[in-house]
Amino acid sequence: MTNSIKAKNDKRESKTKGGLYQRDGKWYISCIVNGKRYRKCIGPDKAKAKAVLAEIKAKRTADHVTGEMSGVEALFTKKIRKTFAEVAEAYMAERPHLKSSTKRGYEEILRNRLLPTFGSLNIDQITEEKIASFQAEISKEVTATRTNNIMGPLRYIMNVAVRRKFITDNPAVNVPPLREEEPDIDPLNPDELDRALAALRPHQRALFTCLAWTGARPDELFALRWESIDFERGEIHISKGRVRGKESTTKTKSSKRTIPMFSIVRDTLLEVKTNPTQHVDGYVFLTRHGQPYSKHADREWRTAL
Repeated sequence: MTNSIKAKNDKRESKTKGGLYQRDGKWYISCIVNGKRYRKCIGPDKAKAKAVLAEIKAKRTADHVTGEMSGVEALFTKKIRKTFAEVAEAYMAERPHLKSSTKRGYEEILRNRLLPTFGSLNIDQITEEKIASFQAEISKEVTATRTNNIMGPLRYIMNVAVRRKFITDNPAVNVPPLREEEPDIDPLNPDELDRALAALRPHQRALFTCLAWTGARPDELFALRWESIDFERGEIHISKGRVRGKESTTKTKSSKRTIPMFSIVRDTLLEVKTNPTQHVDGYVFLTRHGQPYSKHADREWRTAL
C-alpha cells in the first residue's frame, strides 16, 4: 500500500514542472514558502501562467537574498479590489486637518472631474494610458495650471492605493504635469490705481487701498484685527486668513509675517479706526452691513476696473 501511494505521488509530481501544472483545462502555480505550500489558479492561458511563475521565481530569488519571504507570499495572496471612489474616500478621511478652503477645493475636483471619470473603476483598472488621456481631455477645457491642480489629487489618491497594496505601482507617476506658462503681469501704475480706487464705493476703498499697498492676500486682510496693527512701529502682523467665514492659519508657514506700513496705509487705517461702525469683534475691515468679510471681493474690484 505504501509503495502504491508513493507511486501515485511520484506520478502527480511528474506532471508538475517548475511549479506549473494543469488541471481541468486551467493552469496552476504551486510554490512552497516558509514550509507552507501556496497554489494559485492562473487560468487557461499557459503563456500568462509562465509569466506569473517567472515573476514568482524572480521575487523568491530576491527574497532569499534579504531573508524575507513575505514578497513571494504576497504574490499568492488574493488581491483586495477597491474602486477609485472607495480609495478617494479613504484619502479624504486621512486628512481631517486640511484647511477648509483646501478641502473644499479637493471635494470640488472629485465631484466634478475625477469621480465621473474614474469613480466606478476598480483601482487596478486605472492605467497610465487612461490617466494620460484624461489629462489631455481636461487640458482642452481649462488652463495648464488648472489641469495640474486637478491631476494633483489623482496622483495622491493613487499613492494611497499603492501604500495599501491595492496596486503595486502608481500609474500617474509617468504622466508628467503640463508646462505652465508664466503670466504676463501688467500692474496698474499709480494714476490707474487712484482711478480704480476712486471708482469703488466708499466702504470698499479702505480695504482695496491696503491690499494694493501691503501686498497682503484678501483672506489675510479679511481676518485682520486691530490688535495685530502696531501704529508705533508702523507694522502689520499677518498670522491668519478668513475664507467663507472660517478663520485658520495663513496659506503657508512663510505667509506668517510682518508687513511695514507705508504712510498711505497708516492714514487709511487711522481713518477706518475713527469710523463708529467699525470694531465688530475687533475686525478692521467690514462690509457695508457692518459684518466681517466672508468671501472674496473680486466682483467689487472687477466692477471698479
